[in-house]
Amino acid sequence: MYFPILFGMVFFILDRIAKHSFIHTGICNTGIAFGMHIPQWIFFICIGSIFFGGLIWFVKSIQTSDYIRKWAIVCIFSGALSNLIDRAIYGCVVDYLYIIPHFIWFNIADIFIFIGGIAFITSYYRKK
Repeated sequence: MYFPILFGMVFFILDRIAKHSFIHTGICNTGIAFGMHIPQWIFFICIGSIFFGGLIWFVKSIQTSDYIRKWAIVCIFSGALSNLIDRAIYGCVVDYLYIIPHFIWFNIADIFIFIGGIAFITSYYRKK
């Protein structure tokens, strides 16, 4: 489990550096996903904190041989933590990548949350 955690830490640091580099050229996303605006950042910090508590409990219950779920959880945790820190510091998430300008903005943390979610769902159905 140490290698996925190390990977998560490296990813987290890279995302923080990217967000710091693009803080003045990206957008400040106060919404939840893809720029949907719900400017209740305190709500997001509370929900995020509850999510992390549940995630830590869940990680402890994963079997040691289930590497895909561990990697998925690390991806989700790293991305969510980086976005949660943005909400706590800036009151929004710094997004600096886009597919369609002024419509769908995201950041590297969002990509890892998405990849982790797909991997987790895939691992769940693979077991059945």
